[in-house]
Amino acid sequence: MTICDTNIWYDLHDYPDSYKNSGDLVLTPLVTKEISNSPKLVNKFEMIQKACKNIFKYGNDIILETPLEYLLKLDNQVFIDSIPYQNLSNEFEVISRISDGGKIKEDKKIALRQHIEKIKENLTKGTSDVQDILNQVRKNIDDRRNRKKQNTIETTKELIRKVFIETPTNNQYKLSDNFDWSKIELFLYTFDMYFKDLEVNTTMKIKDNDWIDIFNILYVSPKDKYFTKDNTWLRIIKSAEMEKYLISDCP
Repeated sequence: MTICDTNIWYDLHDYPDSYKNSGDLVLTPLVTKEISNSPKLVNKFEMIQKACKNIFKYGNDIILETPLEYLLKLDNQVFIDSIPYQNLSNEFEVISRISDGGKIKEDKKIALRQHIEKIKENLTKGTSDVQDILNQVRKNIDDRRNRKKQNTIETTKELIRKVFIETPTNNQYKLSDNFDWSKIELFLYTFDMYFKDLEVNTTMKIKDNDWIDIFNILYVSPKDKYFTKDNTWLRIIKSAEMEKYLISDCP
């Protein structure tokens, strides 16, 4: 499979056939959520419409599990909560209708703006929580110059356990002690390098969209590829020496 970043879907129609007709392009729940709740729905609708059409024309599969559900599934656990699936169903219906020619009615735009703002507020709250953790970590770093050379994978694993599983579920779920981290190798090492960047650069802050991007990488298994043209993530993935997962020569 080829897991696609959101930015790929917006202009996939302009890509060479070898990319857009590869037969293995996958839509994730995070891309569905980002597109169906984007401010562009109000101010750049044509961009959204093109992305939606590309999804249904060139997409070959869809992952239904949220990142939390997916990670627990890899650990042979089942997350019992129907709300994430219901939300995904509603969001998928939005992009489906837009792909079929549906438009946003004028009398619905105010309510849509309010909805999008609420989604943004929730994302910002999550970003703020992790920024607080980062600020505490920064206080304990003695050697910033050599920080990126240090092996911090075990610390990153604990961070993933806490931030991605335990905190969101109020400690009702935990990754097992023998979880196979090789299943999410790209995510693990990319997240590790991303956090090192944040740790050593004290002026660098976590951006809300970073969470969408990093969560999206979670879906890439050792047999998959990741398709993005975002220079920031391309740099981080290469710095983590995980470029084997990247689609080569992305246009």
